[in-house]
Amino acid sequence: MSLSHFAKTSLVTVSTLIGCGDEPAPNAATDDKQPAEQSGKDCKLHGPTGLAFDRLNSSLYIVDTGVHRLRSYHFKTDKIAPLTGTTLGYTDASSLEQAKFNRPHGLKFDHSEKNRGTLVVTEVINDTIRRVTLPNQNLGANSTKGGVSTIAGANTGKKDGIGKAAEFSKPSDVAIDTSTGTIFVADSNNCRIRQIDPVTNAVTTIAGVGEDTNVDGHALKEAVFNVPCAIALAHRQPHPILYIACGNAVRVLNTSTQQVTTLCSSVVDPRGVIETPSGHVLVADHHTHSIIAIDPAGQTVVLAGGGSGGKGVSGYCDGEGPLALFNCPTGLTLDDRTDERCLYVADTKNRRVRKLELPPLYWQPGAAQIAITKAAEAKAEEDAKAAAIAAAAQVAAVAAASKGGVTNAGPADPKAAPANGKAGAGGDKSGAAENGHTNGTATEGEGDKKAGKEGDKSADENGSCRACNSGGCTIM
Repeated sequence: MSLSHFAKTSLVTVSTLIGCGDEPAPNAATDDKQPAEQSGKDCKLHGPTGLAFDRLNSSLYIVDTGVHRLRSYHFKTDKIAPLTGTTLGYTDASSLEQAKFNRPHGLKFDHSEKNRGTLVVTEVINDTIRRVTLPNQNLGANSTKGGVSTIAGANTGKKDGIGKAAEFSKPSDVAIDTSTGTIFVADSNNCRIRQIDPVTNAVTTIAGVGEDTNVDGHALKEAVFNVPCAIALAHRQPHPILYIACGNAVRVLNTSTQQVTTLCSSVVDPRGVIETPSGHVLVADHHTHSIIAIDPAGQTVVLAGGGSGGKGVSGYCDGEGPLALFNCPTGLTLDDRTDERCLYVADTKNRRVRKLELPPLYWQPGAAQIAITKAAEAKAEEDAKAAAIAAAAQVAAVAAASKGGVTNAGPADPKAAPANGKAGAGGDKSGAAENGHTNGTATEGEGDKKAGKEGDKSADENGSCRACNSGGCTIM
C-alpha cells in the first residue's frame, strides 16, 4: 500500500534524541554492560517500544524491550541511565534494581492524584500490568528509592477478577484517565479492552466480543477488535473517549455511549497512537515506517517517513518529511513544554528515540475540528453559488422558450452556428445543440419540426452526451 500524500504545510523536522543505533551484544538481553550514566546519543538501545514524558521532572522514560528494562533520560543533563535491572524474569521489589521484567512493552506516566509520579507498564510475556514507583530524593526522611508492584494479572487468559486473579494475554499498551486514575488496557491476544479500577484493582472487560476482525457497534454486544496493540485516552464530557489502534484501523470507544466506531481504516499497521491538543490523532505505522496525522473526519496526512513518493521505505535518516526515515516506529509521547512542543517516537528497529518538531497547528486547541468546519462552510457556500447560477440559467431558458425562442440560442452571429442543426424561426441556425451537447428542438409553429429531429440525430452521431452536468471530485 502506498502512502497517500504529503501536506506541504505539515512537514516536520525529524532528529535523533537518544541512541547510537549499534547492534546489541549477543548477551545483551541478560547482561547489558553499559555505563551507569551516559549521553543520550551514546546509549545502546535494544528495541525501544513504550515512551512516557514527565514534564515535572523534565524526563523521558523508555521501555527497552530487548533487555527487559526501563531507562530514564534527563533533558537538562542529556544523560540516560538504567531505571530497572536487566535480569529476565518476574519479580516485584521495593528497589528498582531488584525488580525483574519479561518483555515490557507499553508505558504511560500516571498523573492521577492517587498515583501521581508513577509509571504503568504492560508485560507481554508475564501477562501483567505493573506499577513503577519512581525514586524521590527530595522528601527528607520520606525519600524513597522507588519500587515495582503488580497491579493486575499473573496468568494467561481472559478472566476478569481483582488484581492477580485477573488474566490477560499479551497486553501491549495502557491509557490512564488522570481525573479518576482508571487504567484502560489493550489486551492484544484477547482482542479486548479491559478496565482496571484505581482503588480495588478490579479488572473488567469493557469492549470486544470476538477476534481477528474489526466490527463497529455496541462495545459489549457487537464490537470486535483485530488485535488491539495501542491505546490512548482523550478527555471529553462527561466521560473520556479511547483511541484504539488495531489491524489496519484506528477505532474510537466512547465510554459514555459504549459505542465503537472507526475513525480511519487507511493505515496499515498502527502500533502507536496519541491525540494532540488540536484534535488530530497521530499514529506510528509500523508497516509503512511513517508518522501519520488523522483529523476528526478521518482524513490522513503523512507527516514524516515512508520515503519520497510515500512508498513505505524503511531506513534511518534525519531530515524533513519524507526524507526522514524510520524502521518500525512504535510508541509515541508528546512534549508540551513551550520551548519544545514536539513528538517523541520509539524507532524500534533503528534502536533510537526520534524527535519530531510539530507545527503550531497541532498545539492549537480544537484546530482540527475548526479546519473541518471552515472547509465545510466554504464548500457549502460554493455549492450555494453554483446552485444559484444554475437556477438563474434555468429561469432564463424558460423565459426564452416562452417568447418563442429556443433553449440554447447559440452564437449571436448566425454564421457561427454549428452545422449539425437546422434553423428554427427567423432563420436562426442555432436550433441544434451548440457543439452538439443540447437537443436542437424548435418552437412548434415557428420553426421546422424536422430541425429538432435532425439536430437530435446529428448530436447522437457525434457521440455527444445529453447530461453533461457531472459532480466534481475531491482529492484527499
